Amino acid sequence: MMDWLEKPLRRVRQLVLLQNLSDLALLLSASCALGLLAIGWSGVLWLSLPVWAALLGLTIWGGVSLSRSAEPDVEVAKRIERRFPQLDTSLVNAVSFAPSGPGGAEDLDAAFKAWEVERARNLMGGVEPRRAVGWKQTGRIAAATGIICAVVAISAVISPERFSAALSALVRPGAQLALLLEAIRSGGSGSGRDLLADISVEVQYPAYTGLAPQRIVGGDGTVSAMPGSTVKISARALESIDEASFELFTGENALQMETPTLSLQAEVTGNRVVAARFTADEPGSYRFSLDEDPTRAYAIQIVEDVYPQVTLVEPASELEVRPEDRVDVVYNATDDFGLSYIDLVAEMPSGETRRRLFEPGATETGKEGDYTLDLATLDLSEEDGEITLYIEAADNDTVKGPKISRSGRIILALRSADKIHQALLADQERLMQGMVVWLADALEPFPVSAKTTGEKLGKSYGELSGSATRVIEAFPELMARMREDEYADYNVYIAIEKMYRELGTLRGNLLGWAGKQGLDAEPFTGPVSAVAAPLSDLVKSHEEPLEHDIYFLDQLIYKQRMDDALRSEEDILDAKERLAELLEQYKQTQDPELREKILKEMKKLREQIAKALSKMSQLYREMPDEFINPELRDQTSEENMADLSEKMDRALESGDLDAALEDFESFLSQVDQMMSGMRENFGEFNNSAFMKGMQGVMEAESEAAKLAEEQQRILEKTQKIQEEAQSEADREKMKELVGEVREHLENAASASGSARKIEEERQRFRREAVANPPAGATPQEKMAVQKASQTLDRYRLPTTLEGLERQIDQAQLSLDRTEFESVVADIQRALQRLENVERSMEQADKGAPEKLTKEEPRSDDALTQARSELEKAMAKFMKAQQEQQPKLSEQAQQQLKQLQAEQEQLQQRAEELGEKMEQLSEESPMVSSQPGSTLQQAARSMQQAGERLGQGEPAGAIPGEARAQSQLQQAAEQLGQMRQRMQQAGSGMPSPMPFGMQPMGRTGVNGMQSNPREEVEVPEGDERVPAEFREDIIKSMKEAAPDEYKPLNDEYYRKLIR
Repeated sequence: MMDWLEKPLRRVRQLVLLQNLSDLALLLSASCALGLLAIGWSGVLWLSLPVWAALLGLTIWGGVSLSRSAEPDVEVAKRIERRFPQLDTSLVNAVSFAPSGPGGAEDLDAAFKAWEVERARNLMGGVEPRRAVGWKQTGRIAAATGIICAVVAISAVISPERFSAALSALVRPGAQLALLLEAIRSGGSGSGRDLLADISVEVQYPAYTGLAPQRIVGGDGTVSAMPGSTVKISARALESIDEASFELFTGENALQMETPTLSLQAEVTGNRVVAARFTADEPGSYRFSLDEDPTRAYAIQIVEDVYPQVTLVEPASELEVRPEDRVDVVYNATDDFGLSYIDLVAEMPSGETRRRLFEPGATETGKEGDYTLDLATLDLSEEDGEITLYIEAADNDTVKGPKISRSGRIILALRSADKIHQALLADQERLMQGMVVWLADALEPFPVSAKTTGEKLGKSYGELSGSATRVIEAFPELMARMREDEYADYNVYIAIEKMYRELGTLRGNLLGWAGKQGLDAEPFTGPVSAVAAPLSDLVKSHEEPLEHDIYFLDQLIYKQRMDDALRSEEDILDAKERLAELLEQYKQTQDPELREKILKEMKKLREQIAKALSKMSQLYREMPDEFINPELRDQTSEENMADLSEKMDRALESGDLDAALEDFESFLSQVDQMMSGMRENFGEFNNSAFMKGMQGVMEAESEAAKLAEEQQRILEKTQKIQEEAQSEADREKMKELVGEVREHLENAASASGSARKIEEERQRFRREAVANPPAGATPQEKMAVQKASQTLDRYRLPTTLEGLERQIDQAQLSLDRTEFESVVADIQRALQRLENVERSMEQADKGAPEKLTKEEPRSDDALTQARSELEKAMAKFMKAQQEQQPKLSEQAQQQLKQLQAEQEQLQQRAEELGEKMEQLSEESPMVSSQPGSTLQQAARSMQQAGERLGQGEPAGAIPGEARAQSQLQQAAEQLGQMRQRMQQAGSGMPSPMPFGMQPMGRTGVNGMQSNPREEVEVPEGDERVPAEFREDIIKSMKEAAPDEYKPLNDEYYRKLIR
């Protein structure tokens, strides 16, 4: 082709290609802007996928169009001719006539072709080819694209967050594709199209949650709600619709979407807005059908209500308790929406008991509290060995029902007072068996022949020492447990304590002597002949005390078992009264449930009666014949008791209440008759066993009172002689000093009285703080206040201050009597007690909450000031007393000699009475050795006073006389208390432990003392007394025992060695 023609054609063709590319680029830009605008305002990010699909389609279309844009030369020539009309058809003809043209004019001559080509060439000289391509359409496309981009820019300024998210979604279509696939996977795989926009999800949570309603607009349609929530879905249809339906899919249908769980007609407003309401209970999916055209599926997510959190704070570990104890419980419970109740649950083998601790409001989500559980209210039975405690709390879920949570469990090991007492009796019996083994070893002769070796002698001593050690070491633990035993008899305790001291002395003498001889060495290498005989004599000294103690311990065990049986009778009487009340109610109501309860109570009473009768009949058969009623013995035989029980069992098993009651009345009548007879015989036996001790105590009480009166007269005469011996100046000076001391004593007494009242108020203040803690106090703060109150109670400051006042009164009394040596001692004790009070006050404040100690009443420093002033006055008084030397007349000296003689006579009577009491204590287990010791102390005080009287020193004699008088009075009081206890014991009533005797066991619940679990280690009960010593034992015991005990000895040892 000719050069002048080829170049314009190529130029136009290039311009056409450029135009097409520009149009495609503008169309793609406009499409992106429109897509961004749609995503931004709708909030539907997955729309980026169709936008990209449109862009892809447009790009494909553009590529195809461009591939076809290479037009032939003729078409390009026509395009140029249309743009430039002056060319007419010359350019097309020139292209056709050109050598490489399309041809088609073979009939024309060559001259014409040449002319036409030349004409076209001349015309093209005035034509600019680039103007052959029009850009108006491209301009319109560019304008539209600019407008769209401007709208997008304005929208991005108005809502940058939306369009930032839209741009991100448009830039990353792969992420949106992944989210769409996940939504389809979780929400359903059913077919459907995206026919909705502007989806709104409104969630109305269940009322019990207390949550405000939630509305999500412009989301992806996912529902997130709690079970029982009411959900409303509203959306805008992309096309006009006439009707719509709503389908809910749960369970297996959530994925398959074949059979809907719920299908209902949707609300349609304005042919565009659809809405449906449903209750969300399970996870799944939902969709709409618009004019029977299903939409895509949307997910439903369920947020479950969690279980409550429950903690049992106190007690934190296993406790050992008694049925009458009170257990402090501290707990807390929380829930995300609210609690419906909190219970304390006590599980026992016999059943379960609940205590409602808290019933909060509907939206209260947490509670910390405390509760005191009185175990006596749990109706514990004998088979209940332990109690399991835990806290149970339930939330307020009214949709699926309350969810229940339980705290950790705490075990309360239960030991009833009766079981503790029975275990102690068993240990006492094992202890007695160990003493029998000791006695058998003591009765075995030591080898003293020429063939006796040191090894054999040492072995014999070792066996004796070992049996003694086992017995002695069992006493302390046994006594400690007796102090905790609710049913322990104090008379029994003091008797066992006396045995412990006596047996300890015997063992100490044995070990001391043997240690000096080297018998404790292994093997013994000393002279056998020089040691064997003295050792035998020493061992024989053990026999008589052991015989007495074994016999009396057996008596004490029998007495305790008898008291135990009589106590069981009291329980039966209580059960009979309870049954009588139920029967009276049944007569009035005829309630079937009450009838069953009566039968149950009858069975329980029958078990109690059988247990009590078994105890009493066994004891009754063991009594000496002279105290037993033969007819009653036949009634209490094992065969008769078995017949009674069998008859009662048949009546109860029949279920016939009337017949059972008739048989039961007959049964109770026989039981009452037997128990009454046995109780009478028990009393006779008990009185016979202890009457001798009772008579001796009564005589000693009268004699001790007389001795105290006579000692008071001697004291008064000595004081009168002392006053007359002093000069007038000395008396005046001492009077002045006495007045000063008395004044300071009164100040101290006044300060003590005021402090005591304040401490009493302080105790009430702390107890009130425990009973009514301040509002908002945490359980830990309440426990701190309680411990502070217990600390103050433990120091017993009011009691200590009251004792201080009595001590001051005693010092004032000594001043009145001019017993100056006693004054010094009394005031020194008062000063010491003052210091103890001050220390106790400081200790009582340690550990108390600061707020409590600031608000409670406090004592001032008056006590400290009174103590300081009293110390100064006493120093002056003692100095003056030492400087004075009273002068006695001859008559006064004679009077002192006479008083000395009287004092010595009184001393002898006190010593004899003390020896009598000690002997009586050895003979009777119910007589304490304490009064005898007090009388011996009084005798020693008399001896000291008599010596000072003989030396002509009345001032030195007065303190000893005053001390003796006080000790004699104390002995009389001790004997009076003992007489009262023995009167109670003689009537079959156990004597309680004295007030103030504290348990020595481990600390248990509520600061009380728990019962030790350890068994007393004593020799096994199956150890036999050597056969060769049986006759010696019987002979020795019969000879040593008093005549009135001979029948009891015979029976006892007959059972002991068979």
